[in-house]
Amino acid sequence: MKLAPAEQKTLMSLAREAIRLAVSGGAPDASWKNQITGGLKEQCAVFVSIYKENALRGSMGYALPVLPLWKAVGECAIYAAFRDPRFSPLIAEELDAVTLEITVVTAIKPVEQSADLSSGARGIMLKRGFRQAAMLPHVLKTGAWSTSNALARLSRQIGPIEEGDAERDMLKIFSAEVYRES
Repeated sequence: MKLAPAEQKTLMSLAREAIRLAVSGGAPDASWKNQITGGLKEQCAVFVSIYKENALRGSMGYALPVLPLWKAVGECAIYAAFRDPRFSPLIAEELDAVTLEITVVTAIKPVEQSADLSSGARGIMLKRGFRQAAMLPHVLKTGAWSTSNALARLSRQIGPIEEGDAERDMLKIFSAEVYRES
């Protein structure tokens, strides 16, 4: 799915506003709802990442298309800002210093051969039982991650293998559209 520039802008505004309201305890303003067009109403897997001085400050998402894109972005922005267990919650003083990035997953498919994993143009998703973790395509492209390192990291994020989990491991690859504030 390729979003129009106006849709990208709407999603960025929505994500930033969701975080701002969560920090300040303000009530949501529904005036932006008339900007929700067809593409933003589609159910999509999506991740919202927050960067501060080009360093990751939080990232959370839905690895499966469970909500309309506009709603998923709002929720994921709040989760990335306040619920990513790797980081302390974002505070009001940081809001102007962070950059938001939205990654819309465009195609998810099972890994059919090991060559599928070696392409830096795709993200990797590991699912074990009810837990899952993903590494976004543009993160893998940085060259800092080999396939084995990425899989080891995803496995650590999911947590220890519990009895019966090993036979339910599922590895998938995905493509994505990435939109970042400038």
